[in-house]
Amino acid sequence: ELYPHTPHVRSTLDIDIQHTADRMLRERVAALRPRSVTNASLVVIENATAAVRALVGSIDYLAVADQGQVNGATAMRSPGSALKPLIYGLAMDSGLIAPDTVLYDVPRHYADYQPENFDRAFHGLVPANKALAFSLNVPAIQTLETVGLPCFLRFARECGIDTLRRPAGEYGLSVAIGTCSVRLIELTNAYAMLARGGIARPYELLADTTPRAAKTRTGGTGFDRLIKTPAGRRVLSEAACYFVTKALSDPALRPPETVDP
Repeated sequence: ELYPHTPHVRSTLDIDIQHTADRMLRERVAALRPRSVTNASLVVIENATAAVRALVGSIDYLAVADQGQVNGATAMRSPGSALKPLIYGLAMDSGLIAPDTVLYDVPRHYADYQPENFDRAFHGLVPANKALAFSLNVPAIQTLETVGLPCFLRFARECGIDTLRRPAGEYGLSVAIGTCSVRLIELTNAYAMLARGGIARPYELLADTTPRAAKTRTGGTGFDRLIKTPAGRRVLSEAACYFVTKALSDPALRPPETVDP
């Protein structure tokens, strides 16, 4: 359907990574079934090249009751809290906050909307990096308000999240906690931008088989695949990306129950 006039399509998928992703996703859903989780999707993007190496739309295509024929990697779904790192990154890059900037995790009202945290508790004064690590809602909304919703929506599109096209007034600050629709493949590519130190590139689904000047040869299974390596463009500073990824990965900043033993 995507390429009706192309008789042969060679994708960027790596068969070993694809099989591993499919197996791991099935195992994870099986473990979460007691919590009523019945399906999931997964996208793996190679940071250096933006090539999609694995894409699992659902764990069972034939599972009608679990909407198995819906491709969750490309369907529009709520991102939940997954936009928060982009919000904090933009705020840091704009000089509005630093990792140790104190934010207020206290009850706030926005007209008739009062955001809460997942644990239904408030944590008072928290530094920005901890607020991000703990995925606190009120500080994220506060940070989005400081950045400005129109500015953030433009930035999200620059990162490749192309679904956020409606006027800012149709979204509201609750975008910070996922009251919008995005595609997993675009969201994954935005995270790959953070891993590249702020360079945004379009993701690649097709392997390039024609001679070009700028190419990267990557190992495959049974053959080498040539893929384009677009230059991309900077949308965040390296410093902002560093502080965001450090907040997300530093065990000292993570909630105690999520720290690996």
